[in-house]
Amino acid sequence: MQEIVEEGKKIQSSKTQQNSGVQLKNFFTACLHNWYWFVISVIAFASLAFLYAKSQRQIYSSAATIVCITDTNKSTGSQSQVFSDLGMDPGNHVLANEVYKIKSSSIMEDVVDQLGLNIQYYGHVYLRDVNSYRSTPVQITPLQDVKEPFTMTVVPKGGNNLEFKINDEGWKKAHFGNKVNTKFGPIAITKTQLYREDYDGYMIKAKVNTVTNVAKALSGSLKAEIPDKGTDIIQLTFSCDNQKMATDVLNAIIAIYNQKGINDKN
Repeated sequence: MQEIVEEGKKIQSSKTQQNSGVQLKNFFTACLHNWYWFVISVIAFASLAFLYAKSQRQIYSSAATIVCITDTNKSTGSQSQVFSDLGMDPGNHVLANEVYKIKSSSIMEDVVDQLGLNIQYYGHVYLRDVNSYRSTPVQITPLQDVKEPFTMTVVPKGGNNLEFKINDEGWKKAHFGNKVNTKFGPIAITKTQLYREDYDGYMIKAKVNTVTNVAKALSGSLKAEIPDKGTDIIQLTFSCDNQKMATDVLNAIIAIYNQKGINDKN
């Protein structure tokens, strides 16, 4: 009787394996018959990933190191003694003050003025606006102080003809070399040395802002860190959406900081 039961179990197991094999075979057969859906899915998801990558804003960083020569012995004796009594390194306190100076509005506003960053140009490439720092074919020049931010879009139309709009207002016609009157004041629109005929129909966005606002944005994008309490080093890292701009901003910050430091000592 036991042998009969065991034999029955073997037969049942064999049938189960056969059914499983048949089901797997049917599954793979169905997959082969619908192979094109797999290809379409791969192409669709790859295309979506490509479009997503092209639409994202690209961020670049530039880094530098400043060596601050601090002489704590020249600090006021009482101030130095206070920090020592509190278990703090007077030299490190000096570095913290230098970090504050580096990120100060005074230095940042000088950087904005020196590099002309209150007007930044963007060209539309693929699905995103690309920062055209130092490579714009068109330049706009506000003929009075900028008091509030706005965006001016310029499209060359061949020869000296162009169309422009302010923010979301309607398009207007104008000519290169002439000034146009806007609610933000008169603005001159000119071609740069980089302008070529194939820029006709190309959309250039000029984002205009106040020096104060741009200086605050630069300060927020600048990291100034003291990596080691035992050194006189400050590490600077600046990030933005253009590699050359990131490098130029960091170089300008260091140059202006050094110049202001010399003037303070004098």
